[in-house]
Amino acid sequence: MNFNLFPWDSNEQPFWINPENGLLWYVDKETTKWCSRGSILPKLDAICFYVCEKNNEKIKAITRVLVDKKTNKAIATDDSLEGMAVKIEALRMAKKKW
Repeated sequence: MNFNLFPWDSNEQPFWINPENGLLWYVDKETTKWCSRGSILPKLDAICFYVCEKNNEKIKAITRVLVDKKTNKAIATDDSLEGMAVKIEALRMAKKKW
């Protein structure tokens, strides 16, 4: 049974392929939603990516990278969904004017 959990499972093309190392960058839509999900915290203008490697036509996610949309700089990395969600919440809390 195929659950199509990841973009590459649905034959989506990567957002970017790093020409230096061949790593594939796919948008992680569900984790990106954490940047603006409903709460009292301000929205974070960022996008989350899966960074993947391809070996013998099999694609494997190796990490997640959170990129600021305005500066295009990485602002967080984590290997787990839970870890990235915590980092997003911490960045959103840091923006809140208490």
